Amino acid sequence: WGERRASKIDDQLRLYGPLLEFGGFDLLISELPIFSARKLRRFYNIPWVIFNSLPLFSGTMGADLFLQASIPEFEGEKALKNLHFVGPFIDKSGISIPKWRKTSQIIHVTQGTVANSDNYLVETTKKALESAYTVVSEPISHSIWMPSFDIFITNGGFGGVSQAIYHGIPIIVAGDSEDKPIVAEKVEKAGIGINLRTAKPTIEQIETAVLVCLSNWEIKANCKRLSEIAKSYDCSNAVHLIEEAWRKKQSNSGIVSEEV
Repeated sequence: WGERRASKIDDQLRLYGPLLEFGGFDLLISELPIFSARKLRRFYNIPWVIFNSLPLFSGTMGADLFLQASIPEFEGEKALKNLHFVGPFIDKSGISIPKWRKTSQIIHVTQGTVANSDNYLVETTKKALESAYTVVSEPISHSIWMPSFDIFITNGGFGGVSQAIYHGIPIIVAGDSEDKPIVAEKVEKAGIGINLRTAKPTIEQIETAVLVCLSNWEIKANCKRLSEIAKSYDCSNAVHLIEEAWRKKQSNSGIVSEEV
């Protein structure tokens, strides 16, 4: 068994052959899944940084640094070694937010990018709301349009939810696959929206959830509070944390350097 395991590791490491011609690695940054990254880190004894853009629901997997693209007020306080929250990563490249001609409250609904084999959530939302609200169901850039919306209805994708948190938009979640039930539970616990606890909500459930999100002062206050917290984070801090992890590893290895 040991020989087979070693052979598999060797096969994985060969994938990095072209890069190793430059003298190996100084730093490893990975997303999840991370098991092959852990093996690579151990093999070369280099600092390993995980950048997690999924909801936090496990440990830091032994990484030297674990960067969570969220805020603890949404994820729940986590006293985990080497864990740092760096806030939602939002595109702030200077694109101006267009003005939406607003004749009614605007509801954005999305079926997501993975669990979208049917269009149930979108179609049911349109049936429930189109007579009273402006419903936006087309694929759009959340980084541009999210600030224009009054409610965000989603199947629970973490990226869209993070955008809504950043911009202080109440969230209605209807999803039951992948990480979506976890996201829905976090939305509920943070008090920033409604967890419908199903991927197939009825027209009545959607109507009721929208009315609650539009009228409940506590949900609005929580959305504003978490938005202010999210906007207080500076993504450049992630770079400083990565540099610090690299320098620490160099120092422990007896190597002194002023440059990264």
